[in-house]
Amino acid sequence: LAVKGQRGDGDALAAVLAKIDHISPAVRRAAVVATGMLATRCDDAVVQKLHTCLHDNYKEVRLVAIRALSQVAERGNEKVSAMVFKLSVDRDSRVRHFALEALAHVAHIEDR
Repeated sequence: LAVKGQRGDGDALAAVLAKIDHISPAVRRAAVVATGMLATRCDDAVVQKLHTCLHDNYKEVRLVAIRALSQVAERGNEKVSAMVFKLSVDRDSRVRHFALEALAHVAHIEDR
């Protein structure tokens, strides 16, 4: 779906967001990736939806949710920074790595 849409395409984003809670982890993962590509920055509804994906049972969904949040959050977004910071102490090293990369994109320069 992301291939057919462009950033800011509301119809494509709505279609993708409808799949973010799908039973299949592969579909959820693809929906999260597409959300990061289609959503405009500072969309609170998208941030909230991606926040729920940070708690997915499947690590791959969590990883792409971290990356998608860094794509849609503006620098200095304290809410997203706090969400991602919590994952910087995750038991999985890849989750920690993705979280620290996302913080580098989202945190205030003084906070890094």
